[in-house]
Amino acid sequence: MIPDIKFCGLTRPDDVVQARSLGARYLGFVFAASARQLTVEQAAALLLVLTAAGEDTHAPSHAMAKEPWRVGV
Repeated sequence: MIPDIKFCGLTRPDDVVQARSLGARYLGFVFAASARQLTVEQAAALLLVLTAAGEDTHAPSHAMAKEPWRVGV
């Protein structure tokens, strides 16, 4: 059984791509007041890099086949 992995507090496009390429099942974004706080628009822009980077078609073999869930705090 492969464990589910969640990366939280993502704020940079490269980190979103890297998390997905490593097989993250959950991508976390912080909307509460914190140093990593994003607006909904900023989080949506970060998720667009997955499509632009072609992550869905170039994921390594150990990555989960399903799209990662988007998680907000």
